[in-house]
Amino acid sequence: MRAFAAPMAKPGFGSIVNIGSIKGVVGPTVSLYDNLDMPVQPNYFFNKGGRTSLTRFFAAYYGAKGVRVNCIAADGFRTKDMNPIFVKRYERETFLRRMADDQDLGGPVTFLLSESSRSITGVTLPVDGGYTAHLNRFRRLRLVACFRRYSYRDSITAATSAASAMSRYR
Repeated sequence: MRAFAAPMAKPGFGSIVNIGSIKGVVGPTVSLYDNLDMPVQPNYFFNKGGRTSLTRFFAAYYGAKGVRVNCIAADGFRTKDMNPIFVKRYERETFLRRMADDQDLGGPVTFLLSESSRSITGVTLPVDGGYTAHLNRFRRLRLVACFRRYSYRDSITAATSAASAMSRYR
């Protein structure tokens, strides 16, 4: 990123799009890998999480110099050698009920590089068929359910309970 951002900052404009993964945004859905010969690799999550953080850092650092920096959080790209059981499990977790293919990244990347996104910087855009929105929806429902169990007078206890409940789903 540094190799591109510094030269773009001199004339005062430019856009960088990093390609990351939703694994840098959310943790693994371990059940997708149950009983398959597909280990969940923590170093992959660590590296992708670092990329999303670095994107925000460079967006803050170079934003005033006219350079926008964003990240695509891609995931669920089907390949020919993927385990069909994994594919079926993964597709059930997305709103679109399918994995991505080579046609799915060009549009979002083009948009983030274009002037149509001139006010967008520091974001990580999920391109995942709704996988992360699906996960977040269930987390929000659990949070609302925790708050509904308590009266307003007991809001401190409710907030503590909700935070505790949320920590189990991260």
